[in-house]
Amino acid sequence: MLVSERTASAKKTVGALVTLDKVFELVEGKRSYEKRTDIYQMTERFKNDPEDHDWALRVAKAICLLEFIRDLPRTEANLAAVLVDEVGKAPPCVRFKLL
Repeated sequence: MLVSERTASAKKTVGALVTLDKVFELVEGKRSYEKRTDIYQMTERFKNDPEDHDWALRVAKAICLLEFIRDLPRTEANLAAVLVDEVGKAPPCVRFKLL
C-alpha cells in the first residue's frame, strides 16, 4: 500500500485512510478476466460524465472486493463506510445527500 505507485499511500497526509477501491488497485491483477473487463467497461462508460467524479468506478471496485465478505450486507451505508478516505470525513452518501 505504502510504496505502490497506484495507491501512493506514503504520500498522503496524516489521517488519510485506505479505502477499499485503493485495495482493489493492488489486487486487480489477481481478479478474474471477467471482473477486470467489467471494471474497464465501467471506466469507459463513466469517464466523460461530469457529475460522476469517479464514484461509479470506486463503488464498483469496492463491491468487487466485498463479494469475498459474506456476512456484510452491500448497503449504501456499508459501501460509503469503506470509501471514507480521511479520518473525520463524512461518508460519501451523507456528503452527497446534503448537496
